[in-house]
Amino acid sequence: MEEEDLYVNTLHSNHGVSKHFAWNSNWIQEFESFWSIVEKFKFANSASSWDFVQLFGKHDTKKLAFTKLHRDLYEVTVVDEDKIQAEMQINMDQINLSSIHTLFGTLGEPQRAMKPKSINRHFLRSYLCYCPQCLQNGYHSILHQIKLITICPFHCTPLITACPSCQEPIPYELLVKKSAGPYYCKCDHILVSWDPASFTAQWKNHHSKIVNNLVLDCLHLNLSQRNRLENVVFCDLVDLDQLDDGIQLFLKVSDPKYPYDQLGKATHPCPKPTNLMRREQYDDAKEWSPITGVFQLTSRYSGLETKAITKELGKSAQNIIHSIENHLRKTLLKDHKTCIHRLVRVTKEENESLPPICPYAFAFAFWKMSMYKIPHYYDVDNPTYKMGDLQLLEFGEEQDGSFLRNIVDLLLKKYPIFHPRKFHHLRWVLNHIIARLAYAHFKNWLHVANECAPKQELPKKYNLLYKPEDFFIMHFPYNRAEDMEIYWPIPDNNGLRMDLQCPYTTIRSRRKKGTETSFRPLLVAINE
Repeated sequence: MEEEDLYVNTLHSNHGVSKHFAWNSNWIQEFESFWSIVEKFKFANSASSWDFVQLFGKHDTKKLAFTKLHRDLYEVTVVDEDKIQAEMQINMDQINLSSIHTLFGTLGEPQRAMKPKSINRHFLRSYLCYCPQCLQNGYHSILHQIKLITICPFHCTPLITACPSCQEPIPYELLVKKSAGPYYCKCDHILVSWDPASFTAQWKNHHSKIVNNLVLDCLHLNLSQRNRLENVVFCDLVDLDQLDDGIQLFLKVSDPKYPYDQLGKATHPCPKPTNLMRREQYDDAKEWSPITGVFQLTSRYSGLETKAITKELGKSAQNIIHSIENHLRKTLLKDHKTCIHRLVRVTKEENESLPPICPYAFAFAFWKMSMYKIPHYYDVDNPTYKMGDLQLLEFGEEQDGSFLRNIVDLLLKKYPIFHPRKFHHLRWVLNHIIARLAYAHFKNWLHVANECAPKQELPKKYNLLYKPEDFFIMHFPYNRAEDMEIYWPIPDNNGLRMDLQCPYTTIRSRRKKGTETSFRPLLVAINE
């Protein structure tokens, strides 16, 4: 280490103990991550992350149990920000959030208010992602941790997502291991080689220029484009790491003229404020308490007019699901109608085991169960089960319901229902979301059926995995003269077209045999 690079600082603890350490604030570059800063400190002082926390921690770290929360490098709750600012000249607020805001603006501000801090986590990777060329100069950027960025903004080379030795992802957190030195994986592999005599000089001289055009486009967003991004809400059920063209999608939303066409778009007028209502509508609205949140819409104590709105929204959602069901029956499932009939009526010959199950019939039956909350697959054609009998926001799985409740709450806060018959904006948004989520469920059930149907097994656990083609972005403008918008990526191929093997390959084999009968529980009970 060269002497001109070395500055010796003295930190006085609360117990009157003076601790010396080497540090130079010139080692820190723009967009540098907190992980990179800690690793530089460890190298300059032959220290471990444990030593760093002992020096700059908020608490008596000897008594502190280092949970995942304490090791976190985004929130950094374990260190004293005032100590870091005073002794290392590092503003913690500038390290993570400000860097992301510089890139995307306050992207998704409504969604951030809806779930504080979680919006940024959805953009950030939980594992270390790095550029070998940058790391060889002792540099790691917070930009490497943003899920939408898959190549280094400075070198345009693919980012490394796992340890080269153990092939496991490296958690983006403090490695609190007293024996672990700088740039270590938990398997003790060292991620970078260095010359101790010149490594710190490389830190000071490392001035990488961003050359990736997409990242530069984000940095050069004008005020109008940043304002549009402040008013977007996106489907956080999809992992942004899966998106190949994620940055282009957000850039297109920020500027409709941006040259990217691989996405669909739908629009709907924003609701008019009360001062633009016709006189008779305004008179009706005077006796009406505006709905400004999801609780008012779903509360059991809501008034009759509010209950009527909820019922109408539920009916609309039911019609959407029913339309998708009819579309599937007429397209993908048109050659599998008897397969579905055989499965749901439990048709087989007396004293024989069940015949082979068609995976398309299996997927359809269990998809419909999940949509309508039907308890048994042999009841999916039972007309007594209707989505209208359920709470609207109980749609699908728990994560779907939570997402829908958040969106409805956000939308009602932004565009309250001022009139009991003026909620078209909410119906439009819900219909679009439910349709997209319903198709995603069916695609997922096709994958489950491919494994379970040949074995004639019920799925032990349904793990819903949303794919990139299920992603969408909604723009709810501040200016009500503009339209609400929804954008979605156009997939290269139809995700429903899976090569599943139906056991009934001919029309004759699909027909019900004369010796077959239904063993559906209700019919068996009636016949007895």
